Amino acid sequence: MSSVYALFESKVGILRALMSRAIFNADYERVAARLREVTDPCESLRLTAAVARSIYEGEEKELSLLRGAA
Repeated sequence: MSSVYALFESKVGILRALMSRAIFNADYERVAARLREVTDPCESLRLTAAVARSIYEGEEKELSLLRGAA
């Protein structure tokens, strides 16, 4: 168990890492990468909404799991 705490320092650190991974998942990375390449303002706005949605959906999945565990 000491190796886990060496990486994350505490239970809060573990939870923070899990939530960060859930929120900034592969879908987020894909949309964010595309957003960085776009020059059209309308497409940029659409992709910004897609980034926000991917963050929300990733967070919602993890929070639902945590609520169920509580």
